Amino acid sequence: MALPKPPKYAVWVALAGAIALVILFSPAGPPTDDVKKQAMETRAALWMEGEATLLNDEDGAAEQAGDAQSESLGGPFSLVDQTGQAVTERDYLGSYALVYFASTDCTGDCEKGLGAIAAAVDRIGGGAGTITPIMITTDPEADSIASLARFAATVHPRLSALTGSPAQVEQAARAYGVDLEGSAPSSPIFLIDPKGRYVTHFNRTITPDALSAGIQDYF
Repeated sequence: MALPKPPKYAVWVALAGAIALVILFSPAGPPTDDVKKQAMETRAALWMEGEATLLNDEDGAAEQAGDAQSESLGGPFSLVDQTGQAVTERDYLGSYALVYFASTDCTGDCEKGLGAIAAAVDRIGGGAGTITPIMITTDPEADSIASLARFAATVHPRLSALTGSPAQVEQAARAYGVDLEGSAPSSPIFLIDPKGRYVTHFNRTITPDALSAGIQDYF
């Protein structure tokens, strides 16, 4: 018999408790690398267990998690796009970006997320030029630069499809709290502002209309 789903805020209660324990039993002074790593791993584990630790409302738009949580998502990366050009997060400053972790063989809800991103970028109309859709592969060993180029062309002409070594991709995924170790990696759609800061995120099953409306709330 399937277990009942936890109450809507149960994941946040668990997350708050885990973070409190980390702080309580850590030595005084700035957090060590081990403490930071433990907190990140706790967050990622809870996120994957709930399919999206930052809870989503009925429209698919993410609930706001507060300044502390916002500051913990996103960060620097060093990858390669589908043209073979080396890129970092700084190459995307100056415009809003939608960051999504997926692979070229993604199906189901993963594919819905890509479709919503492509449609939303078009539906925003005049503001679409200020949005860069970015896909970071979850399978760098299978997704070559050539395969990413073919795949990106079928999704959207402005899609930037990124790959790199497994370590480089893992670093980017950990920065966003996405766990690549599971059998079916799950990623929401992250909205990043022109200064490279996390704004909010959306459920990957969100409709194109809801996604475009959600994005425009921050313009």
